[in-house]
Amino acid sequence: MLLCLLFNIRSPGAYRFLREQDLMLLPCTSTIRKHLSMVKTNCGFDLQFFELLKRRMSHKSMEQRHGVLLFDEIQLRKGLYVNTRDLMYSGLEDMGGEADVSENKADHGLVFFFQSLADKFSQPIAVFASSNSVKGTVLAQLVLKAIMMLESSGCFIDGIICDGAATNRKMWTQFGISGKLGAVKNYFTHPTQENRKVFVLLDVPHLFKNIRNRLHDKKYLKVNPDQKCVSWFHYIEAYNADVINPGNARAIPKVNKKHLYLSNLMKMRVRLMTQILEDAEVWLNNWEQLLHDSKISPNEFLTCSTAEGLRVTLRSSVELCRYLLYDCGFNYVLTGKMNQDPLEVPIFVSNYDFVSFVVTFFSV
Repeated sequence: MLLCLLFNIRSPGAYRFLREQDLMLLPCTSTIRKHLSMVKTNCGFDLQFFELLKRRMSHKSMEQRHGVLLFDEIQLRKGLYVNTRDLMYSGLEDMGGEADVSENKADHGLVFFFQSLADKFSQPIAVFASSNSVKGTVLAQLVLKAIMMLESSGCFIDGIICDGAATNRKMWTQFGISGKLGAVKNYFTHPTQENRKVFVLLDVPHLFKNIRNRLHDKKYLKVNPDQKCVSWFHYIEAYNADVINPGNARAIPKVNKKHLYLSNLMKMRVRLMTQILEDAEVWLNNWEQLLHDSKISPNEFLTCSTAEGLRVTLRSSVELCRYLLYDCGFNYVLTGKMNQDPLEVPIFVSNYDFVSFVVTFFSV
């Protein structure tokens, strides 16, 4: 049912054509809406859902129960209508009783997501609707409760992953997280067990997107004062020299002008992942020290927020891998699961009811 709904949202014409030509047995859109209207779509933490999750996790191995908490906000189109099931307004702020709300229309949806580190299993666990972004202090409280609810359901939360939004940085401050040179703090004490740590990571694809955008905007970055700069024009020259060749003879066939001449929309795209090296933090520290020693200018270095986020994420990635390998008995660690990819769903929503429905639909 959910796949039919997503298909109709992405391409109403294609959905209608396949249905009318009997190429696929698809339900009528009114039938989909009728079924969705019977689904309970409240915001907040649903105790019944966590009971079902606990039953599901009881069939998982110890390694499969280890995971990370993902969370992200999406912007929603404002809307207000009457729910005919309970004659209540839908579309207003709804924090599920976890924080004070106003009577404003919701324009942001905050989604929490569990991602297993040793299994394909992933699960949305809660959604909240707010007017503007959720404040950092409230977000920190929600993160703690989400961790405790998941732990009570049999999960082991070893880390949290978010992007570099201002509210998430404020949440970092609440937990005492810092990426400043010489004063790195990349974890906080687990809320259920004092001898455990919750490692904090920024979404790695977003970090590399920020580095790419910095180089694109400033055109030059200098890693070593005694060597030449890293130049954005080098990539353009390489592309121009390669594009004159036939398609099957190109050295970098996947690179096109959209990669090199970025619009504001293209700057938001995050399709980049690379291997995290254990000594990368040392390299980053040495690079930033050159800035403090006035050997390179601020324009030749990363932004402070990107450097701090990268430093925290590098250290958390290394320490989390060591914890899973040496303390939890993992044979290997899939670092590709330490990002927000499960949350990056390209859909458009008119209000938070659809986001809340996704949480309910994927319940076990």
